[in-house]
Amino acid sequence: MKVNLTDRKIKSLKAQDKKYKTWDIAVSGLYILTMPSGYKAFKLAYRIGKYQKESTLGQYPILSLQAARKQAIKEKQMIQVDKIDVSSEKAQEKRTQNLTTLKDVCLKWLEEFKTEYPKKYPETKNRMVKHLFPYFDKKLIQDIKRQDIKDFLTHMKKKGIRHTALRIKQNLVHVWNEARDRELVRENIVTGITFKKTEHTHQVAEVNPKKFAVLLNRIDSYKFPNIEVEVAIKLLPHLFPRHSELVAMKWKDINFDNQTWEYMQTKTGDVRLVPLSKQVIGLLNSLKTVGSADQSEYVFASDKSKTGHISQFRNEFIKIINPEEHTIHGFRASARTMLQQYLKYSPDVIEHQLGHVVPDRLGKSYNRTTHIEDRIPMMTDWSNYLDEIKRNAKQMKVVNKDD
Repeated sequence: MKVNLTDRKIKSLKAQDKKYKTWDIAVSGLYILTMPSGYKAFKLAYRIGKYQKESTLGQYPILSLQAARKQAIKEKQMIQVDKIDVSSEKAQEKRTQNLTTLKDVCLKWLEEFKTEYPKKYPETKNRMVKHLFPYFDKKLIQDIKRQDIKDFLTHMKKKGIRHTALRIKQNLVHVWNEARDRELVRENIVTGITFKKTEHTHQVAEVNPKKFAVLLNRIDSYKFPNIEVEVAIKLLPHLFPRHSELVAMKWKDINFDNQTWEYMQTKTGDVRLVPLSKQVIGLLNSLKTVGSADQSEYVFASDKSKTGHISQFRNEFIKIINPEEHTIHGFRASARTMLQQYLKYSPDVIEHQLGHVVPDRLGKSYNRTTHIEDRIPMMTDWSNYLDEIKRNAKQMKVVNKDD
């Protein structure tokens, strides 16, 4: 059956008991083969002397109709003009005359990307230079398989930088389109690769005061790229908040006179009242001195948007602390354990400070002022405890409230 192939027509082709061909009117010899399993592939039928042959161009929809037609025309030219059988070794040699590395194609694509998105260009190029180029090194783009891309993404996710991996994967879709347009590859192997959600894993938390102090000192000595990220990460051990709630902190929610932070929890919708120690107030004041409070409603204002806040600081955090040692969420578990074990605070008070719903004996849920008379001194004691274990880290002392 010969038809004017379109994407709609190809998608409408249903699997049957036997495989069948649907020929394209636009390019003679080009057809799409539909298998009983539903698998579809573009093929080119041609004749060499008295022999009828065919060449597989690629799977649909990984190989688009437009790309299949271009490839079919190119191979027909090789057959009719160059007198080369496209399935022969000589044809393969001709195809590899323009072999180039993935890095070369990426750099070519980045040149065009820079003209359209000059603000995004530095960050996009940096991701490739830092992660993609070292991984694939000098590997030819023609030699890279679909599984190679999947392995790279898995490698990135294991390093704890899933968000960066997702961005690079999105860029690679365009890079492969560039390679296909330059006739370096037949199909876009990146299109259709699903980026599965990371399976829920245990959030590693350090609960040994000696080792925890080492991590805190590592944070204090780290050279941060900007003060917003620095203060956000340094507040983590003091406040042990949820990451999403910390980055969305607003100046209007902070009462410097009463030393409290009041906001609505994203997870439960309850209003939380968090006592702030003098150490926390000091960190927040360091942001006020650089004018952050005058420029944005958010404490951790984004440098990319005048009205937004930083989206995350995970990439910077894992440069300081390996996720296998301790995680951002792990500060909550660390505080829960050490507040009870070393500072002797009640689990009920700690759970309320963590923002967990703890029904009372009458079944009433969380109230923002519950245990506030205990939580105020607890947060002060906790910040002082952190300072003390950091000072004593070299002597490897464990500080107990009863000592």
